Amino acid sequence: MSSRSYFFLAMNEFKDQLDATEKENVSKLVTELRELAAKGQIGDASVTADTIREKISETQTASLGLFQKVYEKRAAEQSSSSSESAEQPKEDKKD
Repeated sequence: MSSRSYFFLAMNEFKDQLDATEKENVSKLVTELRELAAKGQIGDASVTADTIREKISETQTASLGLFQKVYEKRAAEQSSSSSESAEQPKEDKKD
């Protein structure tokens, strides 16, 4: 499976937890990167290796930021549920 497929699988898996605006921005950047790569493959002289590297970096930064927020949200939820279960009184066993 290509890295592109993993990216979109992750986007789909976490869609309920992703900020819609940021998700749209990352999707737009991925599309722009694909279009840039296609132009480069057909020999468009305006597409340089540096241009592609810059777009890759921009796309990676945006996607990492997006999924970092998902990670932080999940960690906060797990921490919250862990502290709630720790606060519940445990029954003492009496023999």
